[in-house]
Amino acid sequence: MEKVCLLTLAVISLVLVLGGAVLADQETFEYPSYLLDAYDPDDPHGNCWKGSYVDGYYQVPVVPQQLLVGPPDSNLSSVTMPPDHWVELKFPGELVDGDGNDIFLIEVGRCGEQAHVFITDGAGHEYLIGTATASDAGGQLPTNIGLDISGILPLPFVPSAIRVLGLDWGGGSPGFDLNSARARVYITYDDIARNPIPPDGAGNVPTDAELTWLPGRHAEKHTLYFGTALTDVDENASPVSRPPQPQDANAYDPSGLKLSRAYYWRVDEVNAPNTWTGNIWSFTVADFLVVDDFEFYTSIYDEWMYGGDAAIYLATASEPAHGCDQSMRIDYYSYKDYYSEAVRTFSPAQDWDAIGAEVLQLFFYGSADNDANELMYLALSDGVVNAVVPYDGDANDIRNENWQQWSIDLHDFTDVNLANVTKIAIGFGDGTPPPGVGEGEGIVYFDDITLYPSECFGDRPAADFNIDCIVDFKDLKVMAQSWLYFDVPIALPADLYNDDRINFKDFAVLADCWLDQQPPP
Repeated sequence: MEKVCLLTLAVISLVLVLGGAVLADQETFEYPSYLLDAYDPDDPHGNCWKGSYVDGYYQVPVVPQQLLVGPPDSNLSSVTMPPDHWVELKFPGELVDGDGNDIFLIEVGRCGEQAHVFITDGAGHEYLIGTATASDAGGQLPTNIGLDISGILPLPFVPSAIRVLGLDWGGGSPGFDLNSARARVYITYDDIARNPIPPDGAGNVPTDAELTWLPGRHAEKHTLYFGTALTDVDENASPVSRPPQPQDANAYDPSGLKLSRAYYWRVDEVNAPNTWTGNIWSFTVADFLVVDDFEFYTSIYDEWMYGGDAAIYLATASEPAHGCDQSMRIDYYSYKDYYSEAVRTFSPAQDWDAIGAEVLQLFFYGSADNDANELMYLALSDGVVNAVVPYDGDANDIRNENWQQWSIDLHDFTDVNLANVTKIAIGFGDGTPPPGVGEGEGIVYFDDITLYPSECFGDRPAADFNIDCIVDFKDLKVMAQSWLYFDVPIALPADLYNDDRINFKDFAVLADCWLDQQPPP
């Protein structure tokens, strides 16, 4: 189905001029600079979002951060928000009131869809400013919805973001189809670097995130400090070595961010002979990385191929799916090659070592009529070494018509270079002829192949700051450093008591965690 509409967007762009010029504070309309969160109550991984891409075809899988950060991909793209779905979008400055409307949303389609709009600080404080309502005139033309924040300010927090919450099932999508958002912001330049992206205290940051910041008003160059400990960014720390510091760009690619890890960074602004020392910022990387959830395929052969005696299909509609709408179906046989598998080749190769992946998890769904005398396995290859890990549960599990979890320690793939994973395969059999003709037939569905940082990913203690699955003196050291370095409210890494500070209450929570897993004699 295709949505057809025409839309013209106007935006005032901010141009930063360095090299001796002083950057002036400005009031301007800006698109979001960061997606703080996208909440889907139906999927904890947040991978089930639907909408439309540049061609206007809708009810297809979309990635909210790709469509809602910065200018829209096209006049037809959108992210659909059914009831209770919401997105929170951060802007590169403080939201302010001016003449006329201060926030503009574009909704694609005219079916009277509605969404609540909140103004927030991106850190848990919010205020409802109104309800955005699309036109109900019919057709696929967009609705430009304006909201005025006059009379709302001042607030007891500094507003820098908005939250858009879907209210109804209206439209063919169904739900509020957000194409873009803009807001009136006041961008203030200081002597020090400001407006870090990811924002200070951000969570669920992707492993391939790039760091950016708003430069100081006098800055010609920038010196960046980065690491996993506060001592990597304090006054005695050494800056990063690549690229050579100080650097020209107000951006940095750390590469290889590790899952679940907390990071700290600081930017000093330089205009020789002057240096302005920046604040310490922090963020935490997402707990997992999805290798494949089968949602973005129109054909399973987009990425996967069969091997041996297998037949593979993209399971949709009435067939089982674990996370969202699609999964992979493998029909296995033992006729000729005596093994059946589905194979995906990665090009370029994937580096699972750099992100700290320790566990691969996937889900499978069987059939009561399956023959269970065929070995189920998962294989990895680095292009040189191939390793197979057999299923370690009951062979009859593939007869269970429910979704079951299979977790594999990546270290079990002996000698495979996890920094250069070129191939993954899911299969049945071992190439040995069965004792009788026709044995070893069945159908199994697979979904949500995901990487995690440790074997305790499902039950990791809240106070396990160094991601080693136990709470001990190493975590106490992290908390003590946080207390010593931060005498102001922070979000990371050790606010266990959830009061925006690190103090004796957090030490008490950590001590309880420690005692719970290691009772005193």
